[in-house]
Amino acid sequence: MTQRELASQPCAQGAGKGPSGKAADSYLILGAGCAGLSLAWHLLDAGVTSPICLFDQRQGYGNDRTWSYWQVEPTPFDGLADKQWTKWAVVDDRGRMADRGTARFPYCHLRSDVFYRQVLERLEAAPNVTLCLGQRIEWAGPTRSGVAVKTREGRWEGSRLFDSIGVAGRGGAVQPSRFERAAQPWLQHFLGLRIRTTRPVFSPETLTLMDHRVSQENGPHFVYLLPFSKTEALIENTYLFPVSVSPTHHRRELTDYLALHWGLRPGEWEVVEEEGGAIPMGGFSASPGGPPRVHRIGLAGGAARPSTGYAFLRIQRQCRQLAEAVARGREPSTDRSVFGAGKYRLFDRILLHALGQSPRLAPAFFTTLFERAPAESVVRFLTECSGWQDDLWVIRAVLQWPFVQMLGRSVMPVRQERVTERRGVEVSTASPAPVKAALR
Repeated sequence: MTQRELASQPCAQGAGKGPSGKAADSYLILGAGCAGLSLAWHLLDAGVTSPICLFDQRQGYGNDRTWSYWQVEPTPFDGLADKQWTKWAVVDDRGRMADRGTARFPYCHLRSDVFYRQVLERLEAAPNVTLCLGQRIEWAGPTRSGVAVKTREGRWEGSRLFDSIGVAGRGGAVQPSRFERAAQPWLQHFLGLRIRTTRPVFSPETLTLMDHRVSQENGPHFVYLLPFSKTEALIENTYLFPVSVSPTHHRRELTDYLALHWGLRPGEWEVVEEEGGAIPMGGFSASPGGPPRVHRIGLAGGAARPSTGYAFLRIQRQCRQLAEAVARGREPSTDRSVFGAGKYRLFDRILLHALGQSPRLAPAFFTTLFERAPAESVVRFLTECSGWQDDLWVIRAVLQWPFVQMLGRSVMPVRQERVTERRGVEVSTASPAPVKAALR
C-alpha cells in the first residue's frame, strides 16, 4: 500500500461496530505507530476476527525511526532486521573499553519503514481492520456500554480502547499526552545521524553501545554507534536528564566526536538520514489505574525500560499478552508483570536514583558492568529474563566500593518511594542533579 493510498484510507462512521450494529466485540486503537500496529498484528495472530480500528494523525509512513534489541526470544519481526551484531563495546570517559559479545543473543537493528510496510500489507489484507490516518482525536474514553472515539469523520464505538499516545481521559475528553504534562525526572534525549564516509573507517562486526568520551558536565552523556559497513553507520548523541537539547547542539557534538575519535573531517562524511527524540525513563508505570475498558500500551503503558530506554521487545511482549487475553475472552491486563519480575523495577529505581546523585560515576559503572559480568548474563538481565545466577553475576560485577556507596545511598529513598506507591500515590524516580540550562 502506498503512502498516498494510506492517507486516503476511508474512515466510515460506525465502521467500528460489530456485525449486529452493537459495539460488543470491536477494538479501537489510538496511535498507529510501533505499539498500535504491533497490537493489531498480534490480535490477528491470535485469531481475532472482530473489527479492529486504528487512528493516527499522521498522513503516511516513512523511515521516521529505528529500533534495536537483543534477540533473546522470537518476535514476528526478527526477519526484518537489516543488520545483526554479535560483538559490542562500552567505553568509559577515560578510554577504558569493555569488548563483549555473544552469538546466542544477536543485537538486531530494525528500520521503521520496513516494519511499517510488512504490517500495513497484512492489515490491508485483513477484512476486519480499518486504518484511519490524518485523524485528530476529539474525544476518546469509556461510555456506558463500552468505549468510543470521536474524530471529525464521526464517532466510533467499541468494547475496548487501547491507547498508545496517552490521551484518553476518564470522562472521554481528550487531555494532553501524559508525555507532555508529566514532569519527567529523566528523559533520554538523542539525535542520530546515518552517515556515509568517503573512506573506510568503521568495523562493521562490532557496535558501540556507549562511548562516554564526550563531555559529562551536564549529566550522563554517551555516543551510540551502529556500523553497517566500513563506510556507513548510525551514530547517536545521547543525554540522560530532563532539560531540552537542541538538534543543533547534538549535531555539533557528533561532528566533534567524529573528528576526534574517528579522524573524520566534515567534508569526509555526509548525512543520509536523521532521527531524534526524547524517551521517558522512570516516570510512567504500567499499573492498571486508568479509565475502565481503556488500556495504555507502548510508551504510554510503561514499555520503555526506565534504566535503558529500550522498548521494542517490551512492546511485543505487552501486545502479545493483550492479544491472547482478548482472543481467549479474558480481561486484558496491562499490569507491570508483563515486563518481568519486580527485581528489575527495583534495580531501575535504585540505579536511576544513584545516577541522579552521582552522575559522574555513570561511565565507570556501565563499563565495569559489561567488563566484569558474562555477556549473556548481562543481556538476559537487561532484557528481563535473567535467572538467579545471572543476577549474582551482575551484582558481583559492580561490587566495587565507589559503586556500592553510590547504590547504597539510594536504597532508603527508593524504599520510601515504594511504601508511598503502595498507599496509592504515584511517584517518580528521583530527579538527577540540576544542570545549567537547556543545551542549544
